[in-house]
Amino acid sequence: MIKNKKHRHGKKREKQTRYLSQAIQLEEAVNPHIIRATMSMISLAILIFLGWAGFTNINEVARTPGEIVPQGHQQTVQHLEGGMIKSINTQEGEVVNEGDILITLDSASVKKDLERAQIKDLNLAMQAERLRAFVQGRTPDFSQFERADQAIIEDHMSFFGGMKDSRTKEEQVILEQIQ
Repeated sequence: MIKNKKHRHGKKREKQTRYLSQAIQLEEAVNPHIIRATMSMISLAILIFLGWAGFTNINEVARTPGEIVPQGHQQTVQHLEGGMIKSINTQEGEVVNEGDILITLDSASVKKDLERAQIKDLNLAMQAERLRAFVQGRTPDFSQFERADQAIIEDHMSFFGGMKDSRTKEEQVILEQIQ
């Protein structure tokens, strides 16, 4: 009996909506289940993202030029190589004299760059010695490189041995071709 009543009510509603304009029909229509499920999933994804964004710590480094504006005239302060500020020795509104230290820069990155450049210089000098020795047909002399690590010297000797072996094999192939 209840099913029959619902069925009659559905048919009656369908007859009534047939005479309405299309815009009103869209307003009167019941939302399909898939639209509700999709909207629920999108809302849930947005809520999860907002929760994640609220509790996640993202570290970023932003580099920007800066300037200290004194009373009177403006003077730009810049570091030639750039760097990280270790300490700021003045406060806003404080009067400073010529020669006062305003900020202290951290020199760790500059020292690391210098060390990398020195290691690269040493490696290139050792490579030059290895190549000269190969061209001149002698054993390379790495004793002049006091700062060189023993592992680096062994690597260059290994490269030298490989170059010598390669040259010997090439000479054998050429002699075989000549014969």
